[in-house]
Amino acid sequence: MYQPRRIAEAASTEVDGAAAFVVPARRAARSRSDILRTRVAPTAVSVALLAASGAFALNLRAADETASAVPAPVREADTLSRDAARELVSTEETTDEASAAVEEAPAEPVATEGDAAFVAGQWAAAFGAPAGTKFIQSDTVVRVQANGDSESLGSVKEGDKISVTDKVEGNFRQVAFNGKVGWVLDARLGDKAPAKPEPKPAPKAKASTKTSTASESDSSAAYTGSTSYSGKTVLGLKPKAMVVYNAVTARWSFKAIGGYRATNNRSNHGSGGAIDFMTYSDSAKGWAVARYLAANAGAFDVDHIIFEQKIWTPYKPYWRPMADRGSITANHYDHVHVSVKL
Repeated sequence: MYQPRRIAEAASTEVDGAAAFVVPARRAARSRSDILRTRVAPTAVSVALLAASGAFALNLRAADETASAVPAPVREADTLSRDAARELVSTEETTDEASAAVEEAPAEPVATEGDAAFVAGQWAAAFGAPAGTKFIQSDTVVRVQANGDSESLGSVKEGDKISVTDKVEGNFRQVAFNGKVGWVLDARLGDKAPAKPEPKPAPKAKASTKTSTASESDSSAAYTGSTSYSGKTVLGLKPKAMVVYNAVTARWSFKAIGGYRATNNRSNHGSGGAIDFMTYSDSAKGWAVARYLAANAGAFDVDHIIFEQKIWTPYKPYWRPMADRGSITANHYDHVHVSVKL
């Protein structure tokens, strides 16, 4: 069968396949001058135009500002220093704050009647004008109100200083006492402190009219008499004790003298070898006798001497304290006790 269409399509296919292998002609290379002319030159012209327009705009703005400029005001010289100015500002601020505080502080009610007007720390409207201070002339009571039957706020002592006002009611004057308003007797107040009584001079000692004997003034006098005795004895004393008895009674007189008495202690009273010379409250006389006996202990052959709770012995020849025996007589405050060796 005749097929003309397929022959035509085959011929066309052959022509197209040949054309696919045809290499197009290469574009000729551009020279340096062509590149400068077509790319660089236009860009440089654009930049130059922009720069020229910007400079023109700036010149126009500077001209406008110069035409409208206002000269700066001339500043006057400061008449105050910086420190003075700071102090002035600080003072004004402090004054403003104080004024504001006073305006804002609420007013506190003040009691003017009854005891409420005398509450501690609150000055009543009836408080008088301050009138200085006065001195209390004698101990007195501070009252709540101006009468003697009013409640007591306390007391003040003679010589104390107290603040007063010019307000006087009857016999009382208004005072300030421990943060309160009180009243005291006006007669108890004075402008000067009360004069203190001068101490009385001590009475002068009267000259003694008593004449001391030689035996009282010389308690250390040496005994020069006999050291033995053979006569009649008294008070139940042994002859050795009679030597002491005669020597002491020859120098002093006594209202009472003790000798023998029944006892079992070391006092030697039970054996007739001890004597008690009663001096009572005459301490000076007692010490005169005691020292005389100690000074002549060898001649009297003394065993011990006791007076005013002190004892003396030949083996310890000094006065030393004794234990308390509980009474004046037991402690030998009213007599001198002397014992001899038998």
